[in-house]
Amino acid sequence: MRDQPYSKPNDVRIKVTLFVILSFFCLGLPRVITNAAAFTLFVNAFGAGLLPYTYLGAAVVAPVIGAAFLRFQRRLPLWNLLLMGLALDALVLTAACLGLALGVGRPVIMAATIWVEVEWMIAGLVFWGLAERMFTIREAKDYFGLIGAGEPAALVAGGLSIPVLLLVLKTNDLLLVSAQSMVLAMVLIWIIRLRHGKDFQNAEEQNEDASPAEGGSLGRLRAFWDFGRYTRYVHLIFVITLLAEIIHFFIDNVFYMVGGAEFPTKNSLAKFVGLFFAVTGLVNLVLSTVGSGWMMRRFGVGMALGSLPTLTTLVAAGAAVTRLVPAPAGLLFVLISLLKLIDEAVRNGLYASGLRTAFQPLPPVVRSRAHAMNGGYVEQVAAGVGGLTLLGLNSLFGENKIIGLVTVIMVLSLPWVGLAGVQYRAYVDVLGQAFMLHRISAETVILDADRARSLALAQLSSPHAGEAIYALDILERTESSHLAGAIHRVIDHPDPDARRWALTMAGRLRMTACRDAILARLRNETDTAVVGAGLRALALCAPEESIDVLSDYLDADDGQSPIAAFVGLMRDCGIEGMLTAGGHFLDLYHSDNAQNRLTAALVMEELASPQTYRLILANLRSPDRRVQKLALRTAARVAVPAFRPALLQALSSPRDGGAAVRALAAQGEEALVDVTDLYRNPATDSPTRARAARVLGHMRSPRALAFLAAQASSGHLDDRYAVARALDAGRFRASDNQGEALWNHGLDVAECLDRLDRIRVEGNDEVGVTLRHWIARARERQRERLILLLGCLLPRNLVRATNRRLSLGTEEERAYALEALETHLPFRHRARLVPVLRPAPDPTPRVGGHQDGTRQLGTQRETESTDDDRCSTLAEDTDGFFPPAQQAAALLACWRFGSPISADALARTASSPDRFLSAIAHVLRSPAPERELSMLNIEKMIILRSVPVFSGLSEQSLADIAGALEEEEVTAGREIIREGEIGDRLYVVVKGDYEVLKGGQAVATLGERSVFGEMALLDPEVRSATVRATQEGLLLSLDHCTLEELMEGDVDLAHAFLKMLCGRLRDANRKLAATSRSREGF
Repeated sequence: MRDQPYSKPNDVRIKVTLFVILSFFCLGLPRVITNAAAFTLFVNAFGAGLLPYTYLGAAVVAPVIGAAFLRFQRRLPLWNLLLMGLALDALVLTAACLGLALGVGRPVIMAATIWVEVEWMIAGLVFWGLAERMFTIREAKDYFGLIGAGEPAALVAGGLSIPVLLLVLKTNDLLLVSAQSMVLAMVLIWIIRLRHGKDFQNAEEQNEDASPAEGGSLGRLRAFWDFGRYTRYVHLIFVITLLAEIIHFFIDNVFYMVGGAEFPTKNSLAKFVGLFFAVTGLVNLVLSTVGSGWMMRRFGVGMALGSLPTLTTLVAAGAAVTRLVPAPAGLLFVLISLLKLIDEAVRNGLYASGLRTAFQPLPPVVRSRAHAMNGGYVEQVAAGVGGLTLLGLNSLFGENKIIGLVTVIMVLSLPWVGLAGVQYRAYVDVLGQAFMLHRISAETVILDADRARSLALAQLSSPHAGEAIYALDILERTESSHLAGAIHRVIDHPDPDARRWALTMAGRLRMTACRDAILARLRNETDTAVVGAGLRALALCAPEESIDVLSDYLDADDGQSPIAAFVGLMRDCGIEGMLTAGGHFLDLYHSDNAQNRLTAALVMEELASPQTYRLILANLRSPDRRVQKLALRTAARVAVPAFRPALLQALSSPRDGGAAVRALAAQGEEALVDVTDLYRNPATDSPTRARAARVLGHMRSPRALAFLAAQASSGHLDDRYAVARALDAGRFRASDNQGEALWNHGLDVAECLDRLDRIRVEGNDEVGVTLRHWIARARERQRERLILLLGCLLPRNLVRATNRRLSLGTEEERAYALEALETHLPFRHRARLVPVLRPAPDPTPRVGGHQDGTRQLGTQRETESTDDDRCSTLAEDTDGFFPPAQQAAALLACWRFGSPISADALARTASSPDRFLSAIAHVLRSPAPERELSMLNIEKMIILRSVPVFSGLSEQSLADIAGALEEEEVTAGREIIREGEIGDRLYVVVKGDYEVLKGGQAVATLGERSVFGEMALLDPEVRSATVRATQEGLLLSLDHCTLEELMEGDVDLAHAFLKMLCGRLRDANRKLAATSRSREGF
């Protein structure tokens, strides 16, 4: 039910309706009536054998009209040009009718028959030129078949009405009816302009100018047919159109030959043609309204482009065979009539929709010009070529010209089928070009080496560090012989950043010529970071001569120099350097001083030597959090199997999990068995399982990725999402054998969404709003999961660019992106997967704080709802589909509001390894459930969800923070923070009221769900105000060190605080701007 292309907002439905009516009066009615009248008059006056001359006449007249259309298109507003085109047609038809009434006769009949093709060209340029500007590419695919349905409806109505009209009118009077239809079409275009003109303007603004350039005659001719980077694509459309139109004229000529033979009188032929077009219109109508849109969505543009040539080939082959084998009388007439019906109905009901969609990836101006040239020139060239060819073939075949022409039609249709396939592949490529982001890397920039070196040498003396550093970089990239001298100069730069960069470059390039300059800099340097860079550079450039210098810095107390000295001696100075530094290093490592042990850990991190693995292993078990964290980072650079048990244990810690992921991944397939066993272990909780999946993804080994691919639809929703992210991180590319299984995992996303759609959560308290938020977030993460899985099956750059445009792009960009991705999906999966890819807005309301009147946990519900409406679907989860946090929230809601909970649900909760569910189970299984002294983690998560800083975090991030929060009960009058003191904690108000004081004066009041101290959480600073409790209350607090550790392994958490800081900065800027304006006004 998510993919309903016609269930659009009212304005789109009205626009589509207007276009359907317009196609009735502009495309359909004039076509059937003018065609029937003109061709009937011509066949009776001249005979069907002279029809090729009308094609030649159209080939002369139509390009003149097309050229005028293109010229006026660059000089007139398109609305005016469209109305002028229809007015011209109405005037010509009226003049022809008057000429026949005055007895002019044969010249007017010849001119009217020629005008049939010109009228069809004008009507197509007007209608489809307007439609292509008013609909996006996705709307084109969904609606072009529908808006063209007015044409076949007109064919049915007009065809059936012709016999009735001929009872009161003459055949030539039908031309006046066609002119009146064009006048009504002009009125409809004016209505569309008044009601939906803004849509047209939006499309017109998103174009790139592709008008032909001026120049000499040959240059203008080339420019006329030039479409920039789309030239080959547009020319391919022109070639296919040329071939298709030639075949159309052949079919037209054969049809009127057999029709004239079967119906020799003027009235009988006119009635047959009218009824035939009625049947054709009926088939066309069915294709346009029912078949076209469904088949385009189900099988894509390629099927539409290949439908007409394939059917034409088959029916023409059948007609040609009738002369080779005995066949019933009249079968040839039936098959040729069927061939004409296919050429009319399928061409206009299905094939034309595909061809017009093929124009949609082009920029609007290029699209309009290409479409006008296709109709005004290419189709008319086809008419001329077809007419000349028919004259020759009719003479060649003689009495067998019908069968001969049918055979030619069959032969020409075969390359048409092949070209349709080529066109579809080109369409897919151009779609990708229409929205992919093109980036230019630094490596693609070509420098004029001599000029670049001269500029770089001039910038070395710049007082700005950035310019001097960039100059060194250019000299290195251009392999300048002046690089050593340049480093000498920058080593003495006034800015310490430039000096440090130059010393680091000298060491990296092991430039022994810089030894004296480095020593001189060390004697005079006061910046400890520069001294550290100098010591490292000296050890690399002159290892044997640097031992005495470096040993003098081993006992320095500045924090930077000893680390650099130890690293230089132990890494670069050989066995003598190791002996010199070894004793001092062990003294630091075993010291009782925490700072000395931290220095030793920093040295081991930079050394990253397997020879120190025993010391690193001991640090992994250290009670000092700083030392343990450094050991984890070192383990990621030293892949030693002995680390694995400690790393697997650290993987379950929210604080250390991120570092453990990197360390285990560095061990490669040696850790594969242990990590997969941990993932499969039923006792492993969800966050740890997600981190194990990340390890396997970062390994990027075929076995690890194959294991993940097999788990892509196992476990609850969060597990499946974590596996998809891990596969994406591992750059997994599914093999042919794995592809079908992965497509099935993609279909599992649609099934998950169907299941989520069946959940209804009522109530506006925190639990209800939180559950709705989680469900909405789960839906979005499942959509992202599908995108990640598609990245393993389709070109990853295409999928990522598509997701970026679907999430952040304009409506036009989203349409291009979705169409580009859909063209790569297998036909059998499109109907199920495309609806999932469309991002839906999050309808979930946010829960405010005390000022919003939001009730806290434990109060009565605001809306009466049953446990089935509320949470039973989540609480009674029997197959582990929902993540533990959602289940825990649902169970909490049931308990708070007295809803019954089944014994099976309680048993599953009690046996769950997850900390959320085990905690709630303890409460639920108590004889008389009462609130414990400490809050449940799930309750803390629900509270955090209502705090703006944390509201956008994932469940795992919320769970990690909830586990680190401390509860603080406060009494009335207690000062939580004091103005002027250094603070490093954030506080969330659970209960109670608090006043904010500055200079002893109350300036604000804080209530439930308010937050204070968040800036100190990121950067401990002096408190700017005092916060004091006015009554008993309850707070949740989080300290700076804990948050820093959590953010190291959680990008989402770091991003949330960045957003908060950006919001604070924007608020400050707005206040500053408001203050400036008020002063100016004063």
